[in-house]
Amino acid sequence: MKGRIAIYEVMPVGEELRDAILKNQGTAELRAIAQAAGMRSLRQAGLMKVIEGTTTVEEVLRVTLS
Repeated sequence: MKGRIAIYEVMPVGEELRDAILKNQGTAELRAIAQAAGMRSLRQAGLMKVIEGTTTVEEVLRVTLS
């Protein structure tokens, strides 16, 4: 199969994350709170596509940051 497959990172904003945003916490802290609440990183979303057989590990590593 050829073409493009979207991978995306979605960060739902719950109460804890909203409070952290309002307190101007740093990016690392916000990311940690979001991931603890179940957010998948862009790379994790890409790796799920690898497991599904939609793309390759090489492609995911090429298009995502570490």
